[in-house]
Amino acid sequence: AACWSVGNSLRSDIKPALRAGLRAIHIKNPCWDYEIVAGQGFYLQLESLEACRWVLLPENITDKGCMRCG
Repeated sequence: AACWSVGNSLRSDIKPALRAGLRAIHIKNPCWDYEIVAGQGFYLQLESLEACRWVLLPENITDKGCMRCG
């Protein structure tokens, strides 16, 4: 089973999740200036929380934990 962190802050949501070994999805939404930092590591960047549904559906994840496209 995969564990994901979803958030709009690279500083407070994405970077800590990646450090903890989680998969991360960054939602491009306005946030405080403090939260704006350069992204590091591998994470998905989506336009909306609604778009996460497709990524997180079990049938789109392979047995190796990779996303199945198409």
